[in-house]
Amino acid sequence: MAEISFKKTPEEIAYFKNNPIVMGDEEGLYFAYITDPEALANALPAGMEIVSPVVFGYVTHIRKPSFCIDYLEAAIMTIGSFDGQPGVYPLAFLLDKGDTGTFLGRDILSIPKKTADSIVLNRSGDEITAKVTRLGVDVLDITAQIGDFNDPMCAQVFAAREPGAEVPGLNYFYKYDVDLGSDGKVHIGGVRLLACPITMTYHSWENASVNVGLGASEDDPWAALPVLKPLGGGWTNFDCRMDGVAKVVAIDGDAAEDVIAKNFAARYDRFAMNAK
Repeated sequence: MAEISFKKTPEEIAYFKNNPIVMGDEEGLYFAYITDPEALANALPAGMEIVSPVVFGYVTHIRKPSFCIDYLEAAIMTIGSFDGQPGVYPLAFLLDKGDTGTFLGRDILSIPKKTADSIVLNRSGDEITAKVTRLGVDVLDITAQIGDFNDPMCAQVFAAREPGAEVPGLNYFYKYDVDLGSDGKVHIGGVRLLACPITMTYHSWENASVNVGLGASEDDPWAALPVLKPLGGGWTNFDCRMDGVAKVVAIDGDAAEDVIAKNFAARYDRFAMNAK
């Protein structure tokens, strides 16, 4: 049996610092739909502009992450534009196990992650089901069928995903400092936007039609972006590599307050805001 110790070796700490962040052998379902453009615009912080009323997301099994045990993950996101530069703006993530995946994402990049009660992802032949439950609410409930998209325009949403494609991208994450002051109060500051390049390497992609259900939850308000029209999705296997932080933009004043207000729900539950 290996020696048990709270103290980690210099080699272990060096590995933590230098190990590339890779979500490897990630397999599951992507989906996309049209939402209410006003609702989507209201969900974006000041300075992050809506590009189109398309929300997309996934439910996947990340079999070979480089930083923890395997886990399932669900997410919803959109394309936002900051200072004229479009990129993926993730609104919320839910993970099923392996709290290291949740904590590392939040600690390093302030990715808006929480832990779900359960995430169920099944494929039987050409039929796919996915359900994400948190605090007793089915936040996301999807059925999908391999074949044609619901709408041909979905091909634009999921372009360049053929097997063998290596696709560069850009993710936006807001980060801020949360500290306890000498006055006993929690202080929030240092708000900044991180522009993070990524590389997606696709091993397979199968088009699918989707039916997307969103459950009403005050703690996980995915249903605030209603499904007006499903566009489609796909069953895919891919690797996702984080390629560092290319740019950090300080956010001040009213814009910083807006970032905080619109990022709290994806990180904390209503009880942290005295909602009894």
